[in-house]
Amino acid sequence: MRTRSVTSLAAAAVVGAALVAPAPGQALYDVEVFEPLANHPSTFAAAMSERGVVIGSAGEDRYDPRVVPIAIHRGRVIEGPKPNESLNFVLGIGRADLVVGTSSTFPYVWKRGVPQRLRAVGGTPQGSATDANTRDVICGEVVRDYSGAQYPVIWPNSDARGLMLPALGSARRGAAFAINENNQVAGAIHDVPGYDFVAVRWDSLNAPPRPLGVLPGAMNSEGLCINNHGDVAGRSSFPDFSIKAFIYLEDLRSMVALGDLGGGYSFAHGINDLRQVVGESTVPTREVHGFVWQDGLMRDLNDHIRNSNRPYLYISNAVAIDSTGRIAAEVQVNEGFGTATRIALLTPVP
Repeated sequence: MRTRSVTSLAAAAVVGAALVAPAPGQALYDVEVFEPLANHPSTFAAAMSERGVVIGSAGEDRYDPRVVPIAIHRGRVIEGPKPNESLNFVLGIGRADLVVGTSSTFPYVWKRGVPQRLRAVGGTPQGSATDANTRDVICGEVVRDYSGAQYPVIWPNSDARGLMLPALGSARRGAAFAINENNQVAGAIHDVPGYDFVAVRWDSLNAPPRPLGVLPGAMNSEGLCINNHGDVAGRSSFPDFSIKAFIYLEDLRSMVALGDLGGGYSFAHGINDLRQVVGESTVPTREVHGFVWQDGLMRDLNDHIRNSNRPYLYISNAVAIDSTGRIAAEVQVNEGFGTATRIALLTPVP
């Protein structure tokens, strides 16, 4: 990510003025930037519930093994308990009181703030829980420690033993990344003939997953988020090492490329029932910006901001969008010594 000059930092800081008239069908957003915890320079967003509770982590960087879990509720940043000394990452949220993730390479759930290790799957205790729905059904993956092989799993509830998700033919390795309210699961399966891995959707515990394909010319794909219609968004990689976001539209049973913001890279992180997709994409300067995609058009969120409660440099990522259009995002801020990341909540202006 390119660092801007001091002059352009001042010019880019959002201080509350309306920046741009909205494009047809595209809302403006008010931004609420949340201050970090003491002694943790950055905060990173992971997911958001339908009631606007944002979860994530605080630490030196996104993959800092010493990060602490956090939740943002009613404007407050709340530090969560760490089940183990390191590698405590919260990754998904169902109800506001049910958060899932991983701690010290084991799958965990935080129920009403209390961490609980999920039960082993097929004698394999290590892995991560990646998402949950409001029925308390949890999806994720387990990892064989001696081989590193990953397998997609589902936990019917936080107290139940996990179940391996059905294979696609002889292909069993993979991961489950997201689950909707109908218990459909999006993920990826490895070792599929012709691909390194391919995006899939499980509709049942009793049937193989549906392969969703790859973008034209791509060599793999992953389904990273899913809405309640069964639409799946994610990313597809190409032989030239480029990555492009996609949406699989259930009505059309086809995969659609979302494009990018002019820099050749895009990655989808969240989708809602209105088929709005959010994620990150490079702009021509190679800086990474948060985007929202709707009705065939990807837009830079930075071009659609009305007000902000605090100055920031730019919106660098968008990780989740709920049914009202609220977006959990990340912004870059100037800390004097350089830049830091903050979690922000973008609320569409009526």
